Amino acid sequence: MIRKILEICSLYKLAAQGSWTVPRGQLMQATSNRTRNMTRILHYEKELKALLRSQLECVEPGLVEADGGRERSVATGKIDITARDANGHFVVIELKVGPCPHGALEQVLAYTTDLEAETGQPCRAVLVASDFSARLRSAAKRARGVDLVEYEVSRMGRAGQAGSAPIPGSSHP
Repeated sequence: MIRKILEICSLYKLAAQGSWTVPRGQLMQATSNRTRNMTRILHYEKELKALLRSQLECVEPGLVEADGGRERSVATGKIDITARDANGHFVVIELKVGPCPHGALEQVLAYTTDLEAETGQPCRAVLVASDFSARLRSAAKRARGVDLVEYEVSRMGRAGQAGSAPIPGSSHP
């Protein structure tokens, strides 16, 4: 197992009225100007997935998207990101918002097995989360073809200020 760090810079969600920002060191919470409800920004896996798709090289050099920007369905569920590595082999990328939950390793192993069965080609897995338990790290060492990637959100700022950038794929500046 190779431990890698993926740094995601300037994550924020643009709302219809105003912007939401995630200050570094906080538990990914912000208040919507419109609803005044506390929202866990990274609960919105869609934004994190867009950032990850735009930085696949940070996960592994030579990694390229192979799913046309859409989740791929297999017998046991939907793969967050299907990519190909520098050797042309499939890579199943499963993204977890926050710490990796129980069952995620078996989920990504099932997806990998299904994709190999469908395509007849070798496939490996990358599990992406903000943190992994000691038990999951140990189990991943035993599993064939599974890498764990930790991400961290950094360099936060208000939308439109230095140090912030739009979410890739967003129509907002």
